Amino acid sequence: MSTLRSLPATLAILGISTTTHAAQTPPGLLPLLDTQQSIGILYSQIDPPHQDAIDEAYIELLDRGMHGLAGFVNWADMLNADGSINTAELVQSLENITVLGLTPYLVIATIDTNNLQVPWEYRDPGDERELAPGMRFDSPEMIARFGELLDVVVPILIEHDGFYLSVGNEVDIWLAQRPDQIEAYTSFVQAAKERIQSIAPQLAVGATLTSNVLVSPKTWTPVLDVSDAISYTYYHIDETGVLEASLFPQVLDDLVGLAGEKQILFQEIGIPSGWATDTTIGGSVELQRQFVETLFPEMASHPQIRFWSFLTLGDWSDEQVAYFSEYYGIDTPEFIEYLGTLGLIWNDGTPKPGYQEFLMGLGGCAADVNADGRIDLDDLHTLIQTPADINGDGIADEEDSRCLEKYLRRFEMRDLVAQP
Repeated sequence: MSTLRSLPATLAILGISTTTHAAQTPPGLLPLLDTQQSIGILYSQIDPPHQDAIDEAYIELLDRGMHGLAGFVNWADMLNADGSINTAELVQSLENITVLGLTPYLVIATIDTNNLQVPWEYRDPGDERELAPGMRFDSPEMIARFGELLDVVVPILIEHDGFYLSVGNEVDIWLAQRPDQIEAYTSFVQAAKERIQSIAPQLAVGATLTSNVLVSPKTWTPVLDVSDAISYTYYHIDETGVLEASLFPQVLDDLVGLAGEKQILFQEIGIPSGWATDTTIGGSVELQRQFVETLFPEMASHPQIRFWSFLTLGDWSDEQVAYFSEYYGIDTPEFIEYLGTLGLIWNDGTPKPGYQEFLMGLGGCAADVNADGRIDLDDLHTLIQTPADINGDGIADEEDSRCLEKYLRRFEMRDLVAQP
């Protein structure tokens, strides 16, 4: 839900990325994304006295090779009281991303999980989660109004090197309770895609789905079909609690399989650690660490996955958790704990074990150990024979080899297992 907050001015020196875009490549191949797999993590605000810890961690992540980031705006929030379009929040969000040298993925929420973010006049005055009586997503008025917004937004996104535009967030949650709107919403996405690509032919368009689509995949075929590339959110928890990391590869295989031959983006992916004591969701910092450890090689093993963004860097403050609890209309202890522990850093600024795991996964141990001008398997062999502290923990041990191996698994084309 949160857009990227401005970091201290010192971050500006990190520069702005530049890209070269291939001509006439179909948008579904994500031609505006200039890397095979872009990785990000959502910047977050924690309790104010400890915010410096988040800023320092984010700089470290940028130094380790973070590439992309998801930005988020609501359609309704982009409208002034008189109905005119206000792009101030959008521009600020995109500039906060690009000033860090990151490439933006953008969501404009029309549906937002179990809420609506369409203009207020299109919602039921008695229940803002429902469309106004007689209103449908495929109504000419709704489509035309959103098209006017896109005419303004798309050039701004392209100016900031955006590569994907989602026109709805976790739309299956709202639509599952209103199946009569699935066809109408699919038409809405198709109309939006045509309008967007009349302006930016190579900009990929879709609507974000949750992993719940695996329960009834045929229901969501229309939304999958209309999307240029498939965007998901996934959290490694179910009604029983936080899941073992060993279960993730199969879930990922299933989500990849559902996408067919289309490229895949994970707008959000995460796992709560649970409270340090008295957890109600069966979480632990070790389960979170194991999931992060599994995440990098599993994502890298699927070439179709072109972007994924971890949510989130730091645990949200009590005020933010209270806001989201009210927004979603869920206030159970389990949901509060889930929302409150999604970060890799506690809200007092203390890193959880998963944070170091994320750093290593990003390639923080890219070390030319044998000084031959290349980072490859020869460096790993050298490091095993002659241990050295390359992960910066002050100890030369097997963790350094493990850290370099993770880098190689992500960036080295050869199969590590097959090498002597």
